[in-house]
Amino acid sequence: MLCPVIAIIALPTCGILDAALANLASYDWIVFASANAVAAVAGRMAVLHQALPSRTQLAAIGPATAAELRQRLCDADIVAGEHRAAGLAQSLAAEPGARVLLPAGNLAGPELANELRGRGLLVDVVTAYHTVPDHDGIAMLAAELRGDALDAVVFTSGSTARFAVAGLGPAAMMALGNGPDRPAVVCIGPATAAAARECGLAVHAVADPSTTEGVMDALRRWFAAGT
Repeated sequence: MLCPVIAIIALPTCGILDAALANLASYDWIVFASANAVAAVAGRMAVLHQALPSRTQLAAIGPATAAELRQRLCDADIVAGEHRAAGLAQSLAAEPGARVLLPAGNLAGPELANELRGRGLLVDVVTAYHTVPDHDGIAMLAAELRGDALDAVVFTSGSTARFAVAGLGPAAMMALGNGPDRPAVVCIGPATAAAARECGLAVHAVADPSTTEGVMDALRRWFAAGT
């Protein structure tokens, strides 16, 4: 079952994002680390009647982000072979001094920007959307956990782990704790796993690669092991 513990909402004011989009021609690359960033930027470009400059290249962190780019703007020039910050930075065929626009959510960590800057790129990070807790989804997850109805819980981002843990009551958190009868905690990648552990969760499996298929494979391997 799907329990949406986060919601993606539009910015309350778009002045900074709009200014960056109006200046797209000055950027060599736009780097997208999520499908949500693609949707937010493409949506705002449509409102502004802003076209994508022909000289500006696009990079995507994985196949889901690349698919959203293909649907909303155009094909990505680079899709990272490794679906994490270091992999995307290494995949980017950019010379030192190249200008990069990095649209991100309000809760995005600094890892990707730091990786790009470490390669000598000039990076402007612009908030394109906000991530907030979905209280109805968190309540649904809590009820399922209290009822011992789940065999596994999959977290698809660090924010899903943080918001879930922050919103679950003591009984639900106890049901998500470590133990032979507790549901497995599966994370879509190492960054999500690190966030889950920081929240006090035991992580039982981590997807590799960090895709939907990787998550399914991690679940199959975990249950096949009979743990």
